[in-house]
Amino acid sequence: MRTSYSIRFMTHIAHDEALLKSVLATFGHQPSVDWHYQEQGNVDVIILDADYCSPSELELAHKVSREIVFYTQDLSLVAQKPLVLHKQAHTKEILSALSAAEVLLQAHHAAIQSTVTTNIQTTTSTKLKALILGGDKTEFAY
Repeated sequence: MRTSYSIRFMTHIAHDEALLKSVLATFGHQPSVDWHYQEQGNVDVIILDADYCSPSELELAHKVSREIVFYTQDLSLVAQKPLVLHKQAHTKEILSALSAAEVLLQAHHAAIQSTVTTNIQTTTSTKLKALILGGDKTEFAY
């Protein structure tokens, strides 16, 4: 089953944005996943230029994305953040970052599905108990 993810780049450096978009255009369609660039709205992943972003841009990135890849020269972020892409990234590193983001997105999706299933089972079980044990008489729910 193919999965589709949206991505946006937040950088003020035109060369870096052009490189990232070029890699996405060339390698964004993998056997199991399609990555598509989205300029506006909520996205699955943002690649954020952490060296030049303002606090408001960081806040925006957290609000509109499920995962953030920090694009930076600061190697200390590697130990602090789950997804870091070191500048000057090459195609292989960009694709590795996208693969890591995909793994995290799949884990989030699985966790959400598990929670939804548990909530449905709990709600259904509670309602059936109320039907079966309603008051002084026993009722049957088919």
